Amino acid sequence: MLGIKFDALTMSQLSEIIFDSVRSGSRNIIANHNLHSIYLFHHDLEMRDFYSKTHIIHVDGMSLVYLARIFGYSVHRVQRVTYIDLIWPLMAESARLRNVYVRLSLNWNC
Repeated sequence: MLGIKFDALTMSQLSEIIFDSVRSGSRNIIANHNLHSIYLFHHDLEMRDFYSKTHIIHVDGMSLVYLARIFGYSVHRVQRVTYIDLIWPLMAESARLRNVYVRLSLNWNC
């Protein structure tokens, strides 16, 4: 869709992917797409390079949900995950495990 790839994941699915990554010790790049990131993807070579290195790209924007549906993809509201919503399940699981470190980075030199 619009030259991008994305994974239509619910909050619980994305949370589980993150914690599976933490449990296994793997280093995965998990990113998101919204309208602005699509613009950047098409106008910034570094952003295209960044997205080419990601393991998961989740939908963060209702406009993408609507666009995906227009293009025939089966994407629903529940598959839009914002970081403000995701932080609470991440914090709860981190507190439960007492040894999880989640690093959010704006370093594009992955």
